[in-house]
Amino acid sequence: MAAAQAMLDEVHNSLPKEQADSNTYTLGSIEGHNIVIAGLPTDGYGTNNAATVAGHMCRSFPNLRFLLLVGIGGGVPGKVDIRLGDVAVGTKIVQYDLGKTVAGGHFQSTGASYRPHPKLLTALNSSCQECDSSKLVTNRPVREDTTSSRIHYGVMASGNQVIKHSKTRDKWAQELGNICFEMEAAGLMGSFGPCLPIRGTCDYSDSHKSKEWQKHAAAVAAAYTTELLSVIPPESQIIQETGTTALISSTDSARKKLEEHRRNMMSLLRFDQIDARYYSIGAAHVTTCDWLLHHSSYIDWLDPAQFSQICGFLWISGKPGAGKSTLMKLIYECTAQDENEGDTAIISCFFNARGFDLEKSTVGMYRSLLYQLLEEFPGLQGVLDGQQLHRGRLGQRQLICFIDALDECDEDEVRDMVDAFEEIGEHAAKTRINIRTCFSSRHYPHISIRYVKQLILKNQDGHQQDIAKYVRSKFKAGEGEAFKEASDEIILKAAGVFLWVVLVVSILNKEFDRGRIFAVQKRLREIPAGLKALFREILRRDGENMDDLLLCIQWILFAKRPLKCKEFYFAVTSGLDPNLETFQAEWHPKDVPESVMSRFVNSSSKGLAELTNLKDHNRRTVQFIHESVRDFLLIEQGLWELWPHLERDFRSSSHDRIKRCCETSNIFILTRFPFLEYATQYIFHPHRRSGPRAIMKHLNLIAKGSTAQRPLVTAAAQGNVGLVSLLLRSGKVDPNLTDRWSGLTPLPLAVENRHVDFVKLLLETSKVHVDSRTDPEVEDDYGESPLAYALRKKNEDLVKLLEMYRVKHGSRYN
Repeated sequence: MAAAQAMLDEVHNSLPKEQADSNTYTLGSIEGHNIVIAGLPTDGYGTNNAATVAGHMCRSFPNLRFLLLVGIGGGVPGKVDIRLGDVAVGTKIVQYDLGKTVAGGHFQSTGASYRPHPKLLTALNSSCQECDSSKLVTNRPVREDTTSSRIHYGVMASGNQVIKHSKTRDKWAQELGNICFEMEAAGLMGSFGPCLPIRGTCDYSDSHKSKEWQKHAAAVAAAYTTELLSVIPPESQIIQETGTTALISSTDSARKKLEEHRRNMMSLLRFDQIDARYYSIGAAHVTTCDWLLHHSSYIDWLDPAQFSQICGFLWISGKPGAGKSTLMKLIYECTAQDENEGDTAIISCFFNARGFDLEKSTVGMYRSLLYQLLEEFPGLQGVLDGQQLHRGRLGQRQLICFIDALDECDEDEVRDMVDAFEEIGEHAAKTRINIRTCFSSRHYPHISIRYVKQLILKNQDGHQQDIAKYVRSKFKAGEGEAFKEASDEIILKAAGVFLWVVLVVSILNKEFDRGRIFAVQKRLREIPAGLKALFREILRRDGENMDDLLLCIQWILFAKRPLKCKEFYFAVTSGLDPNLETFQAEWHPKDVPESVMSRFVNSSSKGLAELTNLKDHNRRTVQFIHESVRDFLLIEQGLWELWPHLERDFRSSSHDRIKRCCETSNIFILTRFPFLEYATQYIFHPHRRSGPRAIMKHLNLIAKGSTAQRPLVTAAAQGNVGLVSLLLRSGKVDPNLTDRWSGLTPLPLAVENRHVDFVKLLLETSKVHVDSRTDPEVEDDYGESPLAYALRKKNEDLVKLLEMYRVKHGSRYN
C-alpha cells in the first residue's frame, strides 16, 4: 500500500464511509484521476479477503467501475523471460484451483476465466506503445540489461494457494500458459465485474521464495499503474484501486462540475495575444531554412542517445535580424508534422518586445506553455483542480518546447526561467523523462547553460545559401553580369543579417522600377553595411515629412498598448493637423479604407513600421518591423542624431504630445456628444445622497464586470472627497492601482486635477510608504512624480503639501 501511496500526485482529505466498512482508505489523485487506495488486512491474502475489501469499497463508493489490483506476484520463467522486478499485467485471468477430482485422482479445473474491460485493454495497448522499447517483451535467452524492469502481458493464474513448488508451477504453466501467479483477482472478477491485476515479480513461485524483492516489486507495479492511468482520460473513466487497488469515482453532476471548473481554469490561462507573435512571423521564403532540419546539431538534439549529454537543450543564436524567428517557426511546424502522434506535445512561445505585457514576460510564457500542454494532454488537467497548481506526471509521453527571442524579455526574468528549465532538463535526463527544449536569442545578453547543443547562425553554410536564394529570387535588377555582381555584393555586405537583405533589395528594386537601372549599383555602394547604419540612412535620406515620422515614432514607442491600424491613423493625424476636426467627426470607413491607413503606417514611418500579420484583421496592431529599430532609436541614440533639438526628457515630452493628441480627439467627441463630459465625471454623484451602502453596492456591481473599473481612480479624477474617504476606510481598494487609460495612480491623478483635499486625505489615510507608487517623489510610467506634476501645474498648495509630507516621512532622495 505504501508504494501506491507514493505514486499519488496529490493527497486529499478523508471522506465519510459506510458504518460497517472496516477498510482504511487513502485518497488522492494521479494523472488527473481521483484515487482511493485500500489495502488487504495483514496476512489476509486470498480471494475471499479481496472480495471482502472490495465489497466494503463498493458500498462506500457506489460508483465503482473498474478495479486495478496492484501488488506482488510469483513469476513463471519459461517461454517468457520474466525476471525479478519485472511487471506482469493480466490480459486474461484464470481461477486455476477451483474444480473437482475425477476418476484416477486427477484434478479437473472448473474455474472461470475473465478478461479485463475493453477500455482497460485499449489503455494497455496505448501504454504499451508508449513504453520504452527496452521494456518490451521478447523471448530472449540472455538479457543484456539486467538493471531495468520489463513489462509482460499475458494470462494470470489466480487462486488461494501460495505456489512454492517449481514442478507444480511448471505443470500449471504448461496447461494454462500463464506468466504469473497471484491470489486476489479471481475473488473480485467473479463478484464485482472487470478488473485488471498488475503484479511486480518478487519470486519465481518455487522453493526459493523470499521477501527480499517484495518492496521493489510492489514499487514497479505501482509505477506502471501510474503510466497506465496517464493514457486513460479522466473525464470518461472512473477507476478504483484496491488491495493496493485504486478507485476513480464521481457522480455525473460532480464530473460536470469538474469539467466546467477545468474549462474555466483553461480560459483563465489563455490570453488574447497568446499566439499573436507566432502568426505575425512571415513564412520562410520558398526552399529556404530546410537546411536546419538536416543540420547535425538539430539531429543530435532529437537523438535519444544524445539526450543525457545535452539534457534535451538546443540553443540557436544569431545577430539581430538574422532570421532566427523565421527559423524557429519553420522547425516548430516541421516538428509538429513529424511528431503528430497522440503521445507527443509540441508547444511554443514567441516572445514579442513590441507587443502587450504578457507577450514579453515569462508570466505570459508560462501561461501559454501550460495552456498548450494541457490542451494536448487533457489527462493532465487535474493539476488545475486544487487551490494551487499541483504536479502532473508526463510518463512516457514526449514534450518538445520551442521558445523564441529570449532577448525580447526582461533579462532577469529570462535568467530565472533558463535556470528553472535547466533544472527540469537535468532531472529529465536522470529520470528518462522525454522533454526537449529549443531556445533562440541574440548573442547578447549571454546566458550560460551547462548542458546544451549550440547552433550559431553566423557562417552557417545553409544560412548563407538561404540569403543567396532570397536575393536571386527577389532582386529584379536584370540578369546580366552587373546583376550578378550586385547580388554578390548584397550577400557579402549582409554579413548574415536577413533583415538587412530584405530592406536593401526593396530599396534597389524601387530604383529599378523607376527605370533607373544605372543608379542601382551607385545606390548599393551608398547603402551602409549593418542594420543600425541602414536605419539611419533610411530615415535621413529624403528629409521629408520628418514631423510625421517623429510623431509616428512617439506613438509606437510610448503608447500604453500597441495601437490598431485605425487608432494609429487618427492618433497621428490628430497631432499633425488641428483642422481635421470636421473630417474626424464625420469620418466614415468608405472615406478612408483600411488599405489607405495601412499605406499611411508605411509612409509615416518610412518603411520601419508595419501591421502585425494576423488572420483576424481586428487584432492587427502597428509595430516596428523589428525590435532592432527600437534599439537603434533609444539605445543607439538614433533619435538624437535625427533630431538634435529633442529634449533629454524625451519620454516625458512625448507623453505630453500624446496627451495633446488625445485631448484634440476628445474635443471632437464632446462636440458631437455634449452630455458625455458630465456623464463620465459625475457618475457617482447620485449615490452621494443614497448613503454608503448604495455606493458600495454600485461599486461591487462595477467590479463584477468583465472589464473591472477602478473606483478610487475615478474618484481621484473627480476629487470626490466623501467617496474617497469611504473607499479608503472600506479596505477594499488598493491606492496603488493604476488607471487603465492614463497609467496613473490616484495620487498623481489628483495632483494633475488640482484636488488638494483628496491629496491630503490619501496621504493621511492610506499610510503611504516612501517606496510605494503613491510616494510623492516616486516616478510613474511617464517618468514624472506627483511633486513634478504639482510644480508643472504651478499649484503652491499642492507643492507645499507634498513637500511637507516628504520631509515628515523621509524620501529616497534624502
